Amino acid sequence: MAFFNFKNIKVAGVACAVPSNEVKTESYKPLFGDVEVDKFMAMTGVRASRRTSEYQTCSDLGYRAAKELLKKNGISSEEIGALLFVSHSPDYRRPSTAFVLQYRLGIPKEAVCYDISLGCSSLVVGMQTIASIMTTSDIKRALVVVGDGNGVVGFGMGKSNEVPDAIRKGLEDAKKNLVKISLKGTTIPHEIVGKFGAGAVLMKPAPEGTGVIAGGPVRAVVEMAGIKNIRTKSLRSNNPCNVVRATMAGLTALRDAQQVAELRGKSVKEILG
Repeated sequence: MAFFNFKNIKVAGVACAVPSNEVKTESYKPLFGDVEVDKFMAMTGVRASRRTSEYQTCSDLGYRAAKELLKKNGISSEEIGALLFVSHSPDYRRPSTAFVLQYRLGIPKEAVCYDISLGCSSLVVGMQTIASIMTTSDIKRALVVVGDGNGVVGFGMGKSNEVPDAIRKGLEDAKKNLVKISLKGTTIPHEIVGKFGAGAVLMKPAPEGTGVIAGGPVRAVVEMAGIKNIRTKSLRSNNPCNVVRATMAGLTALRDAQQVAELRGKSVKEILG
Protein backbone atom coordinates (compact mmCIF):
# COMPACT_ATOMS: atom_id res chain seq x y z
CA MET A 1 0.00 0.00 0.00
CA ALA A 2 1.28 3.48 -0.88
CA PHE A 3 1.50 6.19 1.77
CA PHE A 4 1.90 9.91 1.14
CA ASN A 5 3.36 12.33 3.64
CA PHE A 6 3.24 16.11 3.08
CA LYS A 7 4.76 18.54 5.57
CA ASN A 8 3.35 21.98 6.39
CA ILE A 9 0.00 21.18 4.77
CA LYS A 10 -3.25 20.62 6.64
CA VAL A 11 -7.02 20.50 6.15
CA ALA A 12 -7.96 23.97 7.41
CA GLY A 13 -11.73 23.61 7.14
CA VAL A 14 -14.64 21.46 6.00
CA ALA A 15 -18.11 22.47 4.76
CA CYS A 16 -21.00 20.35 3.51
CA ALA A 17 -24.07 20.84 1.32
CA VAL A 18 -26.76 18.20 0.85
CA PRO A 19 -30.00 18.18 -1.14
CA SER A 20 -33.16 19.10 0.78
CA ASN A 21 -35.10 16.20 -0.75
CA GLU A 22 -35.07 13.32 1.77
CA VAL A 23 -36.08 9.77 0.76
CA LYS A 24 -36.95 7.26 3.50
CA THR A 25 -35.38 3.83 3.08
CA GLU A 26 -38.71 2.23 3.96
CA SER A 27 -40.16 3.67 0.75
CA TYR A 28 -38.23 0.99 -1.17
CA LYS A 29 -40.20 -1.86 0.43
CA PRO A 30 -42.74 -2.08 -2.42
CA LEU A 31 -39.81 -2.51 -4.82
CA PHE A 32 -37.51 -4.87 -2.87
CA GLY A 33 -39.79 -6.36 -0.21
CA ASP A 34 -40.03 -5.85 3.56
CA VAL A 35 -37.44 -8.49 4.48
CA GLU A 36 -34.67 -7.18 2.22
CA VAL A 37 -35.19 -3.53 3.14
CA ASP A 38 -35.34 -4.28 6.89
CA LYS A 39 -32.17 -6.36 6.57
CA PHE A 40 -30.45 -3.52 4.73
CA MET A 41 -31.41 -0.98 7.41
CA ALA A 42 -30.26 -3.31 10.20
CA MET A 43 -26.87 -3.88 8.54
CA THR A 44 -26.14 -0.30 7.47
CA GLY A 45 -28.16 1.87 9.83
CA VAL A 46 -29.31 3.92 6.83
CA ARG A 47 -32.85 5.09 7.49
CA ALA A 48 -32.97 7.81 4.83
CA SER A 49 -30.93 9.27 1.98
CA ARG A 50 -30.80 12.56 0.08
CA ARG A 51 -31.71 13.00 -3.58
CA THR A 52 -31.18 16.01 -5.81
CA SER A 53 -34.14 17.71 -7.42
CA GLU A 54 -34.65 17.44 -11.17
CA TYR A 55 -32.61 20.54 -12.03
CA GLN A 56 -30.02 20.39 -9.24
CA THR A 57 -26.42 19.48 -10.14
CA CYS A 58 -23.26 18.53 -8.29
CA SER A 59 -21.79 21.96 -8.97
CA ASP A 60 -24.81 23.54 -7.23
CA LEU A 61 -23.98 21.61 -4.06
CA GLY A 62 -20.25 22.22 -4.51
CA TYR A 63 -20.88 25.96 -4.90
CA ARG A 64 -22.91 26.12 -1.68
CA ALA A 65 -20.28 24.20 0.28
CA ALA A 66 -17.40 26.24 -1.15
CA LYS A 67 -19.11 29.58 -0.37
CA GLU A 68 -19.70 28.45 3.21
CA LEU A 69 -16.10 27.26 3.57
CA LEU A 70 -14.66 30.52 2.24
CA LYS A 71 -16.91 32.50 4.58
CA LYS A 72 -16.01 30.43 7.66
CA ASN A 73 -12.29 30.77 6.98
CA GLY A 74 -12.45 34.42 5.92
CA ILE A 75 -10.83 33.69 2.56
CA SER A 76 -11.52 35.61 -0.62
CA SER A 77 -12.12 33.56 -3.78
CA GLU A 78 -9.45 35.72 -5.44
CA GLU A 79 -6.85 34.10 -3.16
CA ILE A 80 -7.55 30.57 -4.45
CA GLY A 81 -4.76 29.13 -6.62
CA ALA A 82 -6.19 25.65 -7.32
CA LEU A 83 -9.60 23.96 -7.44
CA LEU A 84 -10.19 20.23 -7.87
CA PHE A 85 -13.70 18.85 -8.40
CA VAL A 86 -13.68 15.26 -7.12
CA SER A 87 -16.80 13.32 -8.08
CA HIS A 88 -18.16 10.49 -10.17
CA SER A 89 -21.13 12.68 -11.13
CA PRO A 90 -19.91 15.67 -13.16
CA ASP A 91 -22.41 18.16 -14.54
CA TYR A 92 -21.32 17.61 -18.16
CA ARG A 93 -18.87 15.62 -20.23
CA ARG A 94 -17.37 18.95 -21.23
CA PRO A 95 -16.50 21.47 -19.88
CA SER A 96 -15.06 20.17 -16.62
CA THR A 97 -17.26 20.91 -13.62
CA ALA A 98 -14.22 22.50 -11.96
CA PHE A 99 -14.40 25.24 -14.61
CA VAL A 100 -18.09 25.79 -13.83
CA LEU A 101 -17.25 26.25 -10.14
CA GLN A 102 -14.26 28.43 -10.97
CA TYR A 103 -16.54 30.82 -12.87
CA ARG A 104 -19.36 30.80 -10.30
CA LEU A 105 -17.02 31.35 -7.34
CA GLY A 106 -15.00 34.08 -9.06
CA ILE A 107 -11.70 32.21 -8.76
CA PRO A 108 -8.86 33.77 -10.83
CA LYS A 109 -8.49 32.53 -14.41
CA GLU A 110 -4.85 31.54 -13.83
CA ALA A 111 -5.82 29.06 -11.08
CA VAL A 112 -5.26 25.32 -11.63
CA CYS A 113 -8.71 23.71 -12.12
CA TYR A 114 -9.70 20.22 -13.25
CA ASP A 115 -11.91 17.21 -12.43
CA ILE A 116 -10.91 13.89 -10.86
CA SER A 117 -13.27 10.95 -11.41
CA LEU A 118 -11.88 7.66 -10.08
CA GLY A 119 -14.83 6.20 -8.24
CA CYS A 120 -14.34 5.49 -4.52
CA SER A 121 -10.63 6.35 -4.65
CA SER A 122 -11.29 9.88 -5.94
CA LEU A 123 -11.19 11.49 -2.49
CA VAL A 124 -7.80 10.02 -1.57
CA VAL A 125 -6.32 10.75 -5.00
CA GLY A 126 -7.79 14.27 -4.92
CA MET A 127 -6.22 15.09 -1.55
CA GLN A 128 -2.86 13.66 -2.66
CA THR A 129 -3.04 15.66 -5.89
CA ILE A 130 -3.89 19.00 -4.29
CA ALA A 131 -1.18 18.48 -1.67
CA SER A 132 1.33 17.86 -4.46
CA ILE A 133 0.24 21.04 -6.23
CA MET A 134 0.64 23.05 -3.04
CA THR A 135 4.05 21.53 -2.30
CA THR A 136 5.52 22.11 -5.76
CA SER A 137 3.84 25.47 -6.52
CA ASP A 138 6.16 28.47 -6.67
CA ILE A 139 3.41 31.06 -6.28
CA LYS A 140 4.25 33.55 -3.53
CA ARG A 141 1.81 35.85 -1.70
CA ALA A 142 2.60 38.97 0.31
CA LEU A 143 0.40 40.89 2.76
CA VAL A 144 1.70 44.47 3.01
CA VAL A 145 0.65 47.16 5.52
CA VAL A 146 1.58 50.83 4.96
CA GLY A 147 0.92 54.05 6.88
CA ASP A 148 2.19 57.53 7.65
CA GLY A 149 2.32 57.10 11.43
CA ASN A 150 -0.25 59.86 11.81
CA GLY A 151 -3.67 58.26 11.37
CA VAL A 152 -3.40 57.08 7.76
CA VAL A 153 -3.05 53.34 7.12
CA GLY A 154 -3.83 50.74 4.44
CA PHE A 155 -3.05 47.17 3.42
CA GLY A 156 -2.78 45.23 0.19
CA MET A 157 -2.18 41.75 -1.21
CA GLY A 158 0.42 40.87 -3.83
CA LYS A 159 0.93 37.59 -5.67
CA SER A 160 3.81 36.56 -7.91
CA ASN A 161 6.25 33.75 -8.62
CA GLU A 162 8.96 35.84 -6.96
CA VAL A 163 8.82 37.22 -3.41
CA PRO A 164 10.12 40.73 -4.31
CA ASP A 165 7.47 41.08 -7.02
CA ALA A 166 4.76 39.89 -4.62
CA ILE A 167 5.84 42.52 -2.07
CA ARG A 168 5.95 45.24 -4.74
CA LYS A 169 2.43 44.38 -5.92
CA GLY A 170 1.20 44.26 -2.34
CA LEU A 171 2.72 47.69 -1.69
CA GLU A 172 1.04 49.17 -4.74
CA ASP A 173 -2.29 47.66 -3.69
CA ALA A 174 -1.90 48.97 -0.13
CA LYS A 175 -1.26 52.54 -1.35
CA LYS A 176 -4.54 52.40 -3.27
CA ASN A 177 -6.45 51.49 -0.10
CA LEU A 178 -5.21 54.10 2.38
CA VAL A 179 -7.79 55.36 4.88
CA LYS A 180 -7.80 58.04 7.58
CA ILE A 181 -8.72 56.83 11.08
CA SER A 182 -9.76 58.77 14.16
CA LEU A 183 -7.21 59.01 16.97
CA LYS A 184 -7.28 60.51 20.45
CA GLY A 185 -3.73 61.58 21.10
CA THR A 186 -1.59 58.45 21.01
CA THR A 187 -4.49 55.99 21.44
CA ILE A 188 -7.97 55.34 20.03
CA PRO A 189 -11.09 57.29 21.11
CA HIS A 190 -13.11 54.31 22.35
CA GLU A 191 -13.26 50.53 22.62
CA ILE A 192 -14.25 48.62 19.47
CA VAL A 193 -14.34 45.13 18.00
CA GLY A 194 -13.34 44.82 14.36
CA LYS A 195 -14.74 41.85 12.45
CA PHE A 196 -14.01 40.28 9.09
CA GLY A 197 -14.97 36.74 8.11
CA ALA A 198 -13.71 34.42 10.84
CA GLY A 199 -11.52 37.16 12.29
CA ALA A 200 -12.38 39.42 15.23
CA VAL A 201 -10.08 41.83 17.08
CA LEU A 202 -10.89 43.65 20.32
CA MET A 203 -9.17 47.05 20.68
CA LYS A 204 -9.21 49.22 23.82
CA PRO A 205 -7.83 52.71 24.52
CA ALA A 206 -4.81 52.77 26.83
CA PRO A 207 -3.11 55.54 28.86
CA GLU A 208 0.27 57.02 28.01
CA GLY A 209 3.11 54.63 28.73
CA THR A 210 1.12 51.45 28.11
CA GLY A 211 2.66 50.80 24.71
CA VAL A 212 1.26 48.60 21.99
CA ILE A 213 -0.10 45.36 23.43
CA ALA A 214 -0.84 43.41 20.27
CA GLY A 215 0.17 40.38 18.24
CA GLY A 216 2.12 40.52 14.98
CA PRO A 217 -0.59 41.31 12.38
CA VAL A 218 -2.49 43.71 14.66
CA ARG A 219 0.74 45.38 15.80
CA ALA A 220 1.78 46.03 12.21
CA VAL A 221 -1.49 47.86 11.48
CA VAL A 222 -1.75 49.96 14.65
CA GLU A 223 1.91 51.00 14.58
CA MET A 224 1.67 52.05 10.94
CA ALA A 225 -1.40 54.10 11.88
CA GLY A 226 0.59 55.94 14.55
CA ILE A 227 -1.12 54.40 17.59
CA LYS A 228 1.38 54.19 20.44
CA ASN A 229 -0.82 53.08 23.34
CA ILE A 230 -3.47 50.39 22.91
CA ARG A 231 -4.61 47.03 24.28
CA THR A 232 -5.81 44.44 21.77
CA LYS A 233 -6.83 40.81 21.64
CA SER A 234 -7.51 38.55 18.67
CA LEU A 235 -10.76 36.76 19.52
CA ARG A 236 -11.14 34.15 16.78
CA SER A 237 -9.12 33.34 13.67
CA ASN A 238 -5.31 33.63 13.74
CA ASN A 239 -5.12 33.82 9.95
CA PRO A 240 -2.98 36.95 9.29
CA CYS A 241 -5.22 38.12 6.42
CA ASN A 242 -8.36 37.80 8.55
CA VAL A 243 -6.71 39.53 11.52
CA VAL A 244 -5.42 42.45 9.43
CA ARG A 245 -8.79 42.92 7.73
CA ALA A 246 -10.62 42.72 11.08
CA THR A 247 -8.23 45.28 12.60
CA MET A 248 -8.75 47.63 9.66
CA ALA A 249 -12.53 47.21 9.90
CA GLY A 250 -12.42 48.20 13.55
CA LEU A 251 -10.10 51.18 13.07
CA THR A 252 -12.13 52.61 10.18
CA ALA A 253 -15.28 52.41 12.31
CA LEU A 254 -13.78 54.59 15.08
CA ARG A 255 -15.43 57.97 15.66
CA ASP A 256 -14.08 60.88 17.71
CA ALA A 257 -16.26 63.24 19.77
CA GLN A 258 -16.57 65.76 16.95
CA GLN A 259 -17.77 63.13 14.47
CA VAL A 260 -20.28 61.68 16.97
CA ALA A 261 -21.60 65.18 17.72
CA GLU A 262 -22.13 65.88 14.03
CA LEU A 263 -23.93 62.56 13.53
CA ARG A 264 -26.27 63.21 16.47
CA GLY A 265 -26.78 66.91 15.76
CA LYS A 266 -25.36 67.94 19.12
CA SER A 267 -22.38 69.87 20.42
CA VAL A 268 -19.15 68.22 21.52
CA LYS A 269 -19.82 69.47 25.05
CA GLU A 270 -23.18 67.66 25.13
CA ILE A 271 -21.57 64.44 23.91
CA LEU A 272 -18.79 64.59 26.50
CA GLY A 273 -21.22 65.53 29.24
